[in-house]
Amino acid sequence: MRSILSGNSFEHKYKYAHVKWQRVFVTSLLLSGLLTNGGPLMAHEMGEGAHVQVDLRHPVMLLQLEITLQEVMVIFDVDTNGDGRLLAEEYRLLDIAALAKYAINRLGVKADGQVCLLDITSHDIVEHTAGDFIRFRIQHSCEGVEETVSVDYHLFFDQNPYHQGTLTVIQPQQSSLLYFWDDQRTHKLSVENSNSVKAFFSSVALGFEHIWAGLDHLLFLLCLILPSVLVLVREDVLKGGKKLGIRVTSKRAPNYWIPARSLPAVIIDVAKVITAFTVAHSLTFMLSVMNWVPTPPSGAVELAIVLTIILVALNNLLPVVYRARWFVTLLLGFIHGFGFANGLTAYNLPSADAGWVLVAFNLGVEFGQLLFVCILIPFLFCLRQKHYYETVVLKGGSFFILGVSCLWLVERV
Repeated sequence: MRSILSGNSFEHKYKYAHVKWQRVFVTSLLLSGLLTNGGPLMAHEMGEGAHVQVDLRHPVMLLQLEITLQEVMVIFDVDTNGDGRLLAEEYRLLDIAALAKYAINRLGVKADGQVCLLDITSHDIVEHTAGDFIRFRIQHSCEGVEETVSVDYHLFFDQNPYHQGTLTVIQPQQSSLLYFWDDQRTHKLSVENSNSVKAFFSSVALGFEHIWAGLDHLLFLLCLILPSVLVLVREDVLKGGKKLGIRVTSKRAPNYWIPARSLPAVIIDVAKVITAFTVAHSLTFMLSVMNWVPTPPSGAVELAIVLTIILVALNNLLPVVYRARWFVTLLLGFIHGFGFANGLTAYNLPSADAGWVLVAFNLGVEFGQLLFVCILIPFLFCLRQKHYYETVVLKGGSFFILGVSCLWLVERV
């Protein structure tokens, strides 16, 4: 069995080299002006990581650490049949003591500035739609928290610079959900009502980060926005339009793309599409997080999200739906809402707190989408009359996104 400290395995190098090359491809879009973000590969894959929970609703602070088996299997060679899950006989190959020792040595907690001595006392395997994980119960030496709690998190970054950890601090009135990244390994929060405003804006920031860090979200939105500065018209309509001086950009199909003549009309069309996506994304996210509808398995959701991107990209290449794009976006957006919910529901936030986080999160998502649109639309509008817009930007960009999505489809299948 490989040591948990080792990052030299073939699987490890292949997985994260592959992620690195995908980021390089996305950066190439950035430089060409089609994308404006180079964040982590998938915002939805919250099941692949580790999660710290600090519960302050009791006289004594409760701590637990959850590590997904996907993260563990990158380091421990225990998935003998390669199905991505740990069977009973494979679980026996896992050195729990080594994993517990590794985790406790890279996790730090302070209560009111006092260092808490930590000790892992027990563990169990939890099966969840977002992915199975190991839950460690942590004992500590701190008696209580009066003002602040601080968590230092240093797990798995040496093996995987793209690792993502999360922190939930549960309080009687509200909860906070925060992320650990390679360059953000410490979070300090005030307790009770003193941090309610901070928690709200922190959740807004998480929503903003979610939309900008999620390449699947951005590629989906980009596919919807690329044709927005063009108008699809029938041949008989186009004959009358030629008298008005409308230039044809394509003559290879019964329907033709022509440049949009009004920026306000473009903005209104994009607003319909983005609003439809936000409404659908928010609705399924809310219903799932509040446990009002069953959450589909994570693997099925991630597969469906890629399929939505493929469908929109194909529609750009071979237009079938144009005027009702907002309605199609509404239908496909429902699927995207389950993606984030699959990860969030694994953190067992109380319903009231999850609702509070949900409202702030979706505000952040909306701000992020608006910024993305405000950057792209003027740029695309200026290019719409260029002879290469349809072939290079619209169809070339859609074909590139289709290729990336097909790669994701193969990986997720």
